[in-house]
Amino acid sequence: MTTSLRATIWLALCPVVMLAQPALAEDLTVRIDSLKSQKGQVTACIWQTADKFPNCDGGTPFARQTVTASARSVTIVFKNVPPGPIAVSAVHDENGNGRVDTNFVGLPLEGVALSNNPKMGFGPPRFKASVTTPKPNTPLIMRLIYP
Repeated sequence: MTTSLRATIWLALCPVVMLAQPALAEDLTVRIDSLKSQKGQVTACIWQTADKFPNCDGGTPFARQTVTASARSVTIVFKNVPPGPIAVSAVHDENGNGRVDTNFVGLPLEGVALSNNPKMGFGPPRFKASVTTPKPNTPLIMRLIYP
């Protein structure tokens, strides 16, 4: 095989090889807005499945981070998030007791947020309504809702 034929074959296969590469994990920036106070902490979880969504404590999220509630808005950066659909849940644990406080029927007494900011009704939010595919270098913005 001649050198020019090898070069031609290589150039023809190069785009195919590049397309076959798996997508790389990227950082995901999540901004959580509308904190009603700067007390306690904010915990956010990334979910790849609906199993126990959105309960970070009772479920098995892909990733979980907690930050101090230090402003009306907090930012959390998750490292090495694989590409593809995910959902994000967050809670403002104002009293800092490490759990979501609920009333006698199980509704949260503290602020909660979900990716896509779906309307929340009676009962646990649906995973499907919160699923999103993050765009590279674009923060995911969520808004806390309080009772």
